[in-house]
Amino acid sequence: MLTSRFWYFFPFSEYFYDALPHCGNGGCAKVMSQAIRNNLVSHERGNMFLAGLAMAANPSKETVGHVLELCEEHPGRTAMLTLGTLIHKVCENSPQECNDEV
Repeated sequence: MLTSRFWYFFPFSEYFYDALPHCGNGGCAKVMSQAIRNNLVSHERGNMFLAGLAMAANPSKETVGHVLELCEEHPGRTAMLTLGTLIHKVCENSPQECNDEV
């Protein structure tokens, strides 16, 4: 299994990280969240990722969970705005999944 550190040193890691927001699922959110928490990406790249993730059409509760963990460790304006947007989209797309646990 490849670790996040591998991708940081891999010559094409920038392309990899640029593609993550377009994936829009929980796995991609987890990888980028870990990269942000472990300072493997710049603050600017982390904010760009979060802004892109906020545009995901159909985010999952798993994606919300990873962004929530990031907000708990590194509360910032972009992270909090992304979290609110993702929660709104989950509730809008799947009202039955939207409860106090989201």
